[in-house]
Amino acid sequence: DGTKVIESIPEAPIWAEQKSTWEEAGNEDVPGIKAVINGIIGMEIDGEKDVDMEFAVDFEFEKLQNKKVTYHVKIFEIREKILPELDDVFFQKVNVKDLEDDDEGFDNAVLINCIRARQKNLDVFARSFRDFQIEYEQLAAGFFQVRIRTQRSLRRLLCFAGVIALINAIQNHEFRNVADDMLIKYARFIQYLDAPYFVRYQFKANLIQRGAIFDKLRQYLDTDKIKFVFGHNLSQRMRFVEKHLAGSVIVDVGCGEGKYLRLATKAEKYYAVDRDEDCREKTLHKAEKLGVNNAVVLESLDDLPEIAERKTVLLTEVIEHNTQENALELLRKSLLPNSRVIVTTPNRDFNIHYTFEDNDEPNDSDNDNDEETSFRHEGHLFEFTGSEFQEFIAKGTENINAEIQFFQLGDCVEGITPQSAAVIDVSDGVR
Repeated sequence: DGTKVIESIPEAPIWAEQKSTWEEAGNEDVPGIKAVINGIIGMEIDGEKDVDMEFAVDFEFEKLQNKKVTYHVKIFEIREKILPELDDVFFQKVNVKDLEDDDEGFDNAVLINCIRARQKNLDVFARSFRDFQIEYEQLAAGFFQVRIRTQRSLRRLLCFAGVIALINAIQNHEFRNVADDMLIKYARFIQYLDAPYFVRYQFKANLIQRGAIFDKLRQYLDTDKIKFVFGHNLSQRMRFVEKHLAGSVIVDVGCGEGKYLRLATKAEKYYAVDRDEDCREKTLHKAEKLGVNNAVVLESLDDLPEIAERKTVLLTEVIEHNTQENALELLRKSLLPNSRVIVTTPNRDFNIHYTFEDNDEPNDSDNDNDEETSFRHEGHLFEFTGSEFQEFIAKGTENINAEIQFFQLGDCVEGITPQSAAVIDVSDGVR
């Protein structure tokens, strides 16, 4: 439509414009725009051309979903990439006689001349990996020179530097599609370093796109205390909701931007309810793009028509955006007769494991609150522990003829999961 991509998504310039960048021609497994990566094949220095990129309907940035973007490309330099093997020859060149001679107790260091990173992430790594000293100097906004020192082995140092680079690339939206052999390589790095949960989660949630490769990599990611579930929090929650749908009608309370719209195909009617006008407009727009023709968007539950048939009411990641008093009122209002009400909310017990800023979807939060004391999202007014959530549900269902089941959703660290859920089957309302 003539709009520059940088104006639509200024937070992710990699998809917009880059004055100077290296691309590996024809290799779709590396970071970059596929149309550009394939378009530069055969080009010569000073060559120029336009290439078109059509973004998928479920692309991570909504403003580019189902859009065609034209990129202008000019070639300034061409190089051939030749990577060294981490074999005996390589280690001899860095003064290690052989792999068995890579002992600990010596001063080892690596210098990363320039890396796009978040200062907070570098500080978190420094606090979380005490065997490594990280020094950095900011070169420009978002770019740092980083020196890493350790008396651990050279191999461990190289693995650590690689993981730092990988996690910062993930946090900066630089890539998602990675070849399986590279995923295995980095998963083994993570296991070798005995990395904490937040590193393992970022790797799992952002890079492992298929269940088959997840099953293959679990041997490297799981530990005695950490057990992973495929996908990030939103996808795990989506599967849980889909599994527990009941009836022919869905009422999505606090629908936001319509993340659950794809479930409309599971129902005869889909009511999306949100008090925010902008959210309602985005939900309507998304429904149109997805071809959903059974969705009705409402401002309030008061506008909902009487529905006699069995229905599912979604109250997912909504209550924490209200005061506790208003959340309780909203829960009670959502307990419609002859309904199954699905409530999910963050589990505050798990917050200590979110060392990086985090949210439902990978990379979608810029929350810079202190990780161990704050809520997960700046829009949250409260977050319940697991026991507080159960007390909240019990209070909200007083005098209601209902059956309640409680669940823990997502990864598990020392018996605690990041999300709490309740499924409430309401028969005929007030006793």
